[in-house]
Amino acid sequence: VVVAVVQGHHQVRHLFLHAQMSRNSLDLSLATHTLDHLAPQRKPCSAPRLIEIVAEHYTLRAADITLDRVGRIITVAGEPIDLTPSEFDILATLMAAPGRAFSRLELLERLQGSAYEGYERTIDVHIKNLRKKIEANPGQPHYVLTVFGVGYRFNPAP
Repeated sequence: VVVAVVQGHHQVRHLFLHAQMSRNSLDLSLATHTLDHLAPQRKPCSAPRLIEIVAEHYTLRAADITLDRVGRIITVAGEPIDLTPSEFDILATLMAAPGRAFSRLELLERLQGSAYEGYERTIDVHIKNLRKKIEANPGQPHYVLTVFGVGYRFNPAP
């Protein structure tokens, strides 16, 4: 039974439900984005609850930043922020793995699918613009931090 179709930025994901996997399996599958065939607990799962579960996993929150992956909406302290598609994708990547250092090349590959070493500094421009939009003081960022010699990471609790 196809219960929902969740459309991401670059793909459409189908959500199939089976009757034998646990709620934890559903949560894990959504969190890791690894399985398209999912199953709720044996108890009936209402459509509104299923939508709530899916929304929880497609919305990232840290301090006063909320990022909705499905709607591609970001708010900072409750105020909507306009980001370019590249800025949004970089922030979503960083927020999905708080504390993890991403190299410029990794971020570029996630944006473009393939990257060329000569264009790695393009990420620096996107980060600079992103900081201007989400940081109170872009010169002393609290959220998007530089990892010297590596790239960038997201600090969820500034």
